[in-house]
Amino acid sequence: LQLKEAVDSAHSRISRHEVCAVIFCSAKEKSFIVGADIQLELAMVHQESSYRDCRQLQNLFAMIECLPVPTIAILNGTALGGGLELALACQYCVADYDNGIQLGLPEVKLGVIPGGGGCCRLPRLISLHKAVEMIVSGMTVSPQQAYDIGLVAALFHDTNRREGDSVLEKYPWLVELVALWQAGQLGGKEIIMETSKRDINLATGSCKVLEATVASGSDAGMGFSEEEEAELKERLRASCVTDKYSRHPLCNTWPEKQIVYLLSLYKIKAMARSLYPAPYVALKTIFSCLDVVDLSEALEIEADAFSKIVLTVQSKRLMRLFTQSRSLKKKAIAFGLQQSSNEDDLKLKMFLFMLCVIVMMWRQLRQQ
Repeated sequence: LQLKEAVDSAHSRISRHEVCAVIFCSAKEKSFIVGADIQLELAMVHQESSYRDCRQLQNLFAMIECLPVPTIAILNGTALGGGLELALACQYCVADYDNGIQLGLPEVKLGVIPGGGGCCRLPRLISLHKAVEMIVSGMTVSPQQAYDIGLVAALFHDTNRREGDSVLEKYPWLVELVALWQAGQLGGKEIIMETSKRDINLATGSCKVLEATVASGSDAGMGFSEEEEAELKERLRASCVTDKYSRHPLCNTWPEKQIVYLLSLYKIKAMARSLYPAPYVALKTIFSCLDVVDLSEALEIEADAFSKIVLTVQSKRLMRLFTQSRSLKKKAIAFGLQQSSNEDDLKLKMFLFMLCVIVMMWRQLRQQ
């Protein structure tokens, strides 16, 4: 609810002409948002409720995408799953070129598909074959790779940041970015979020920027009424948000779709065969969303696919395996596994750790 309240607050301030730009950034150094709470997805047992939860998240991102001011995502840390989907709904996205940062939609590795608009927006933003590769395989990319494929518009790296600085003090070049937008010298893409308001002086005059601090971690819950959802659909149809998506020669044409679909299907069959449904569902959802011009209808297709795949036995077991392996990793760190100075001792502990993971996987298979 915190995120939705922040968006509502920003929208009301924009309507009063108090804000000329909205900025999303993380309060943590190495993490933007790392996706949804897996425990919440594990708790999903009914298709209707999972569809409704998925649509609530999509509506929030759609609300961000429809804001009439420049919205800027500052990816100063790893952005996975819902974190990257939030950035995709933004008008302008920049990333720190730190090599340790990863960007991606790894939901397929948990047996599900992106449910916050990733299947709809990513193929429209970058080349189709690269978008399909990222979603279907769950692969992540570095900031430099993201820049090369057009996922982020620019790279930055600030070494003189101090703890406690405001967003504009940390990233002073944002002022110039907003000024360029006001002067009509920037193309499109949209975003928003939380906290304080700050006066700044631009070449075009005095304005205010709403700073946004993302509570790094999981996606927050939010509630939309039926009236709000209907209004959002109309705003999506009436807005020019599709102008932010790039246009390349073969974009959304029949030849490109056929080539990418067949090659991707061949790779999936070689990798997953018929035992792992998530990549197949992801591939089908991507192309179903591409066939729909209206973004709001495409989002409904994605939500329907997500609400079904999240209930499968495979997804539940993969999510449990992920949470258990992460718990084991934390315990290993607590026992000094990654701090051992003795190389032989470290190898032995690593072997025991991997053995524990294999035993857990074997138990999961036995339950099947």
